[in-house]
Amino acid sequence: MEYVDDFFSATYVKKTGILTAAWKACNGADDFINSLKRYKVFYDNIKAKKVVWNHKEFFYDIPPALQQWLQNFLDKPAFLAVSNLQVAHVLRGDVESHHSLINMYTDNSSCFVPRFFLNEKDAQIWVDKKILPKQSEQGELVLESIMANGQARLSLELDLSILPDYMAEFKKFLQSRTFFAESFSLYQQLGTREKEILGLITHGFTNHEIANRLYLAFTTVRTHRKNIYKKLRCKCAADLMKFVVFY
Repeated sequence: MEYVDDFFSATYVKKTGILTAAWKACNGADDFINSLKRYKVFYDNIKAKKVVWNHKEFFYDIPPALQQWLQNFLDKPAFLAVSNLQVAHVLRGDVESHHSLINMYTDNSSCFVPRFFLNEKDAQIWVDKKILPKQSEQGELVLESIMANGQARLSLELDLSILPDYMAEFKKFLQSRTFFAESFSLYQQLGTREKEILGLITHGFTNHEIANRLYLAFTTVRTHRKNIYKKLRCKCAADLMKFVVFY
């Protein structure tokens, strides 16, 4: 099966079960949206589990609003409709020009994480057999320079196909560092008893259970709970969990 228009082409090979879509042009948001709407009609008739997107001729910088639209319109329905969905993206050598595409799948909001490749052959091998090209066991982190403003610049050399994994982990790490730096002073406001009650709250204990366990009045526990939420600027127990994990 095949679909071709002025903006992209899509070919499905029944024998391999691989659907390959390739951009031919994209000059703006209208082209992007209309092309993907036509692609979705083609895809919905196939429900392929193995998909390769070739972006060699794709030069459009996808704005955040359209990134979200793409995930809601195309990615999430496909992920829910097809089990074991495998998606690979083939990029140009100047990978930085695909920053918006890469960022969309490495910000922890995507329902699945595709793989990125520089050639279509490796991408098809991966979606078909889940075999990655040979690569080093880990990336090589290098200190490039120390700047006059006291900051340092690092570079990390790694295989493009494992970039999503590294990006996701780095973002989690940076978010954790930010939370730690911003929340430590809040946590320090808690007294010893409040910290003890915080731990019990996050383990699911009710006010009555905490009162019985610590030999406190119910009203005292209720007041402590209220103060804990206020001091830590939390709205629910899930927010409190971060403080227990870090401290």
